Amino acid sequence: MSSFLYRVGRFAARRRWTVIVIWIAVVVGASALAGVLGNHLQSSFTVPGTQAQSALDALEQRFPQISGASAKVVAAAPSGDQISTSEELISTACENIAALADVVAVTCPYPMAESGSTAASDGASSQISANGDMAFIAIQLSVAATDIPDSLVASVGQATAPLSDAGLTVAVSGLAASSSSGVDWTELAGMGIAYIVLA
Repeated sequence: MSSFLYRVGRFAARRRWTVIVIWIAVVVGASALAGVLGNHLQSSFTVPGTQAQSALDALEQRFPQISGASAKVVAAAPSGDQISTSEELISTACENIAALADVVAVTCPYPMAESGSTAASDGASSQISANGDMAFIAIQLSVAATDIPDSLVASVGQATAPLSDAGLTVAVSGLAASSSSGVDWTELAGMGIAYIVLA
């Protein structure tokens, strides 16, 4: 191995301009390839034959309504206030979220007017903190976490905006939209610098 590396080093030293040209060609070729393939990058994958994949496939076939990702919207009242004072706002937010595409179910800590219910649904009381200053909305989606569209993230943000406007602290989890739109030019520049340094 040492003799091989010695020969490579000697060749690079004697043919430095040839090596530089080769490296430039590699950089240009890799950049072009990354640009062509960049728009086809995806973060979702399957591993056929594994128990985990079999379980996911069975879940999607038998219970498609719960095979997607889930998310939560947490709302906290200002210090010293109770979250119950914003019950109507939270119920409205639940209704607006439930009407969105890709949303198959919403569990609200308070009754939703459109559901016709007059009392909180089973388990909803557990969505309100013990001291009553915080509550969360549970959202079940029809799409996988890697397939959540930007439009859904924006729509949930719009649906919960009135809560923030009313002074509540709002946080959303589980709605990280997939945004692998391609290879950014800064990544290509970084690759070029790395090649130059390595050369």
